[in-house]
Amino acid sequence: MYIITATQLKRDMKNIFEQSVGKQEPVIIKRPHGHDMAIIELSEYESLKETAYLLGNPANVAHLAKSMLQINTGKTVTKTLSALSTEDDAGNV
Repeated sequence: MYIITATQLKRDMKNIFEQSVGKQEPVIIKRPHGHDMAIIELSEYESLKETAYLLGNPANVAHLAKSMLQINTGKTVTKTLSALSTEDDAGNV
């Protein structure tokens, strides 16, 4: 994590943006009276928003927990792409 002051951001904004691109690390702007801010790439922000949305739905959380339990207990099924494309909506071949 890269921490700077608002004054540093004003002085060297272009370089700060260039340094943070592609690193998936936020730039934290410390402000004198609190309410610090973060700069992140738009794609990272969108990913965080999507994750928050998905985890905000109890049904999604339950499904994820069930899937993780299946993975951790070895109760998974491997299928080829061609097998998946021949299944109907009920999961039958």
